[in-house]
Amino acid sequence: MAVYLIRPIVFDEDENPLNNLDLDGEIDDLWPLSVPLRLKAIWRRLELKGNFDEKIEAYTLNLRAPVVTKRVADAWAGIVGDAAEFLPVAVQGVELYVVHCLWRVSLGPNAKASVNSVSKNVTWINKYDFDAKELERASLFEISQPAGSAAGNVGMSMGSLLAVDPVASQLRRTVPRGMDFTKVFDGSSAAR
Repeated sequence: MAVYLIRPIVFDEDENPLNNLDLDGEIDDLWPLSVPLRLKAIWRRLELKGNFDEKIEAYTLNLRAPVVTKRVADAWAGIVGDAAEFLPVAVQGVELYVVHCLWRVSLGPNAKASVNSVSKNVTWINKYDFDAKELERASLFEISQPAGSAAGNVGMSMGSLLAVDPVASQLRRTVPRGMDFTKVFDGSSAAR
């Protein structure tokens, strides 16, 4: 089963991200997005700042969390079900939605990753690997930080959004501009 890394990035001719939005407030307001708890009932709409272009339907919040238009949020909600919730944010008075992923998958035994020597957090993944049984239950997910790491001990993820096929293909069809889908795992080495 193939896995795709989903990144909402559009670059200008100098490779600067055109569709990054920043929080117009306290960075601590983004911390809840790192844990897989439902937030919709307590979420307050965050104000964002940055380059907004009505032709682009996907953005990134602080170069981490995907932000999409209402059209994309509605389409994705129908595809991923309860694997994610779409929380309102606004930029220049326009309502958008941050994708808050609720599903976590661990890296498999053949993954190759850089680990911080102090926190034990995974900082970079050089080779992706997943357990086939975990992927069977996943559609849209983030990678769990390892147990015993500082971030893993509080349930935080790596922060990257991934999807398995055929879900990734369905999601890709809903975003004409502003979203990159990169295959990072082809399923051939998945542990069974």
